[in-house]
Amino acid sequence: MTSILDAVRYLGTDVLSGLLLSAQIFAALAAGSAPSFSAATLRDRSLKAAAAARRLATVPGTREEIYAATLLCDVGQLVLSCAAPIAFERILQTAQGRTAAQPELELETFGVTHAEIGGHLLGL
Repeated sequence: MTSILDAVRYLGTDVLSGLLLSAQIFAALAAGSAPSFSAATLRDRSLKAAAAARRLATVPGTREEIYAATLLCDVGQLVLSCAAPIAFERILQTAQGRTAAQPELELETFGVTHAEIGGHLLGL
């Protein structure tokens, strides 16, 4: 590529907007999080899952929506980690190795899950 315009044409605006959205959200919420929570790990896992979901999409015209939804499905974890790092750290330690336990512990501690928080945030 020799120009930004060529790069935009090559990648497409959907890909670029997805990359920009993910970079902004993960960068904005990463500071001040729970000690064992890694925003970089969440970002990497989310990007891999979103890419896989995009490839598996079977309904025409939904690939980018599926990509964005998968990319942001755990954004509520960033919110909890930054808003209540000590409580979220306890949840992570207690749920360690048991993914299904984390939403239950979030519900007991905060009255909502990270999925509900993320959905509300993205709905705004």
